[in-house]
Amino acid sequence: MPDLSTTYLGLHLKNPLVPSSSPLSHDLDAILHLEDAGAAAIVMHSLFEEDVRHDERMIDRFLVHPDTFGESAGHLPFGHDYQSRLDSYLEKILRLKSRLSIPVVASSISKPNQTVFVAGIGQSIKSIYADGVLVPTNTYAITTDGFRETLTLTAGFAYGLTVAGDISLNAIAASIHSGVIVKAIIYDSSRDSDGGAWRKRCADKSWYTETLGGTAWMGGAATTAAAWALPGADVGCVFQNTTDKKFYSLTGTSTASEVFRGISREFPEQVAIVVEAARVVIYDVTAPGCPMWMSFVGGASNWINTSMLWNFSLSSVCALNAKIVCCHANAGGPAVITLDFISDSAISKTSNVSYGGRYSGNLALRNSTTGYYLNGVGSTGYSIIPNAMVNDVAITVLDGAPIDPATGLPVPTIAVATAGGVSVIKDDGTVVSSSSTTGINTVSLTPSSLWIENYFYQAGYANYPAFLGAAFTIPVITTATIPALMPNGLTNRALQAKYKVASGNGLSVFKDNPSNLNASMVSYITNTYNSGWLPGDIRGAYLADTTAETITGSGELVLTPDFATDTNWTKGTGWAIAAGVASKASGVATGLYQALTLVVGKSYIVTGTASGVTGGGFTPRFIGGTTSAGSFISSNGDFSQTLLVQTGNVGLDLTANSVFVGSIDNISVKLADPDRSVKNTGLVLNGSLTKTAVASGAGLVAYSGFSASNYLEQPYNANLDFGTGDFCVMGWVNLSSTGSQQLFSRLTAGAGAIGLFILTGTWNYHCSATATFVSTGIAAVAGLNHVALFRASGTLYFYVNGALVYSVANTANVTNTSALATLGIYYDHSSPVLGSMALWRISATAPSLDQLQHIYRTELPLFQANAQCTIAGTSTAVTALAYDDVADTLHVGTSWGRTAFRDLLRVDSEATTTGALTSLSANQGAVLTGGASSGRFYQPALLLRDELRRKDEARKALGKVPVFFDFTATASQTAFVLPKGYTAKALYKNGTLMREATTGTYWSRSNDGFQETATLSVGATVSDWVSVMATRNY
Repeated sequence: MPDLSTTYLGLHLKNPLVPSSSPLSHDLDAILHLEDAGAAAIVMHSLFEEDVRHDERMIDRFLVHPDTFGESAGHLPFGHDYQSRLDSYLEKILRLKSRLSIPVVASSISKPNQTVFVAGIGQSIKSIYADGVLVPTNTYAITTDGFRETLTLTAGFAYGLTVAGDISLNAIAASIHSGVIVKAIIYDSSRDSDGGAWRKRCADKSWYTETLGGTAWMGGAATTAAAWALPGADVGCVFQNTTDKKFYSLTGTSTASEVFRGISREFPEQVAIVVEAARVVIYDVTAPGCPMWMSFVGGASNWINTSMLWNFSLSSVCALNAKIVCCHANAGGPAVITLDFISDSAISKTSNVSYGGRYSGNLALRNSTTGYYLNGVGSTGYSIIPNAMVNDVAITVLDGAPIDPATGLPVPTIAVATAGGVSVIKDDGTVVSSSSTTGINTVSLTPSSLWIENYFYQAGYANYPAFLGAAFTIPVITTATIPALMPNGLTNRALQAKYKVASGNGLSVFKDNPSNLNASMVSYITNTYNSGWLPGDIRGAYLADTTAETITGSGELVLTPDFATDTNWTKGTGWAIAAGVASKASGVATGLYQALTLVVGKSYIVTGTASGVTGGGFTPRFIGGTTSAGSFISSNGDFSQTLLVQTGNVGLDLTANSVFVGSIDNISVKLADPDRSVKNTGLVLNGSLTKTAVASGAGLVAYSGFSASNYLEQPYNANLDFGTGDFCVMGWVNLSSTGSQQLFSRLTAGAGAIGLFILTGTWNYHCSATATFVSTGIAAVAGLNHVALFRASGTLYFYVNGALVYSVANTANVTNTSALATLGIYYDHSSPVLGSMALWRISATAPSLDQLQHIYRTELPLFQANAQCTIAGTSTAVTALAYDDVADTLHVGTSWGRTAFRDLLRVDSEATTTGALTSLSANQGAVLTGGASSGRFYQPALLLRDELRRKDEARKALGKVPVFFDFTATASQTAFVLPKGYTAKALYKNGTLMREATTGTYWSRSNDGFQETATLSVGATVSDWVSVMATRNY
């Protein structure tokens, strides 16, 4: 048979028969027949540039920026349902290549040997195909000029080339304000109860029809002359004068006039609201350059002849359902001013009967100094707020909120943090306040709970519906509660979303159990460590650090710790050393001092024995420079405290008060590895251990190098005497071998014992009154493991990597008043760990299965390469918090900048460009930062289809589409547990709607932090049909 092969367009073909572009190449079956008939290649039908450009314009016109009313938006195709001709063409190429053995030539996508391709504005080049085959990335480069991407090939292809891409919404990074920012938030109206459709119904409002400030936005300029010198400057261009901070519109050839309105009429879908002490500015962050849209300025400080904002110190702002709520931190004026863009009005609520009521003008008159607030206090809608010094405000819509006939939207509930407690403006207009009048710095509000931080650096909470009751209580969380705030955290911020967060000198992140607060978990995060999750009544948190180093024990630092002589001690008045003890008589507050060599930033354990105490007490302190003080000791017995060395500390002082009478002996000071829990009982370091990153580039370090002379040990600690009660020991170990080794032990021979170890490749444990050990029969596996040994209600459980592998009944008394605790080695300093350890914790609370799995799931990412787990930068003092519930990201602000966390993992960080951060807001990936000098808005680039799909899903979820869960009751059943992630909205029994109440026959709800339970007040009968209506959380 003759050889008919040939070369065409750089392709080797079996024969010269190549069907050209024709209707035959539109149909797969027809193309398959052509191949069977002997075709050597197929030329596809043409796709023209004009087709692609047309599709781009149509997507932008109808799906990205539709000029439609919200009610008609549903007639447009959903974004993810729309397929462009380019999409169809690429899919057809892929289908052909999967079925054909001959080359496929894309027609008119590129010219032969073309090497440069320029994408359309907003298009992002993702991949390139030649003959339907993906082109290697090392054969081309993609560049951008900020508007269009350009593809440059190292060599052209002789045949058709297909460039595939996604249409994207370009990233935005813009400075949006010049001035000192008190608070700045992102308000996304698409998340209002109607999806923001209200914006399309405001063409008759005064603010819509008022004269615009100009026609174009220029950004900032130091002077009018500088503004005129900017490219494109012309009459009608609006700019912010960065010298006097006002907004101006260019008028003559060198002049400008002040304006309070921007360049567009419709309320933007997403805005940045920036609050200064006497001004509120709204920026349109959906438009290029983020132009100013509207500004409110303060007027006179009396109740007549004033602007809407008065002239008091603004402190905070929130927004929802077309309402912007501004608050003042000044007891002499209005407390809360609500600006309503649908009703075109403003209302003030305050503690002074002269200042409350509705503003006399509309929003177009917002900056007039001839307006005033009508005295409406005492009448419906104008209830008094007991304290007008407002520090913070939060807003939400509760389930079942009434519809405001003036706006057509549900009425929000507003919580205000005042100098005299928390006040809640209910959706019926009335105001209730907390029973406590302790000042509140910050408040966070969701439909399920209210979360605060007060003047005493305490966090507090009130669950729904308790916070709607008169004189409602706010239980507080302190460094002494269970769970506890971070020790020495000086809490000054509070935020709740996925987690409840309190911040100050670091973060306290709570995974709360609303049904049993004492069973909640907390994690402490600073710029040097992350404690991991600490369950309930935590007794110790160890091996939690981020400094890679070799650490060496100090040995005993105290000279003559047994007071055999007094030559090394400086005795204050009333102190005496004799017969091997140091004693003090009542009379003068003085100390017993010894100079020591201490290392700043390191922790040391101070131990000793107090005896013969009949009055008063003493405090161990490191003095010189910034004092580091321990806890006050006023009773007989052994004591152990961990002190962190501060700058200038040069010695130990046992500082007694004037009435202390007693003796002290066996004083010891040794270098310790710190305890990150509130118990602050570190582990004495003996010999040397190595701390290395848990993975390449990771921040968390693991401890290794354990041996008979290199180990961590803790003197007797009464906090670890659990008796027959619950306890938990858990942590991470990376086993290099499964040979015999001890991970944790607290025991002495023949006495109460807790321990976890590997013996001949099998997991074993101690949990007995006589130090006997038991094999689980479970084989240990080398590599990274999370292990947890805990006892709950008389049953001992052993989990590995979040899964239960062993359980047995156990009520042994494990109290041992002479026990030493060791990590990485047995109590007799044998059987060291063969590998490394990190994040070990001991608690008197047993975690639930859900908690344990959450711990494993959220801590595991910290052991990945390059994973970071601490606050970034040089400061750990938190100045701002925000949570993005769509991106599931917690943003933390400091004087250094911004850090973003997802669970315990740091996912982003950046140094500030706006001065020390005073404000943070986040929404769907966008971040707004406010600082001492300016603000900055960042919106990441978004793939158009993803963004359209998100908006479609959000629109469908407006009002939370309900789901019904049906149960067939058993005899006397009262509790009906919903799947994780759902919140109960209503309960029906045998088709009858039951009341959610606390009296009569009713149902109520509870939540353990993972699942919600609907509970009947009266048990059901067999086969009763119970249906719970629920909606998805977040």
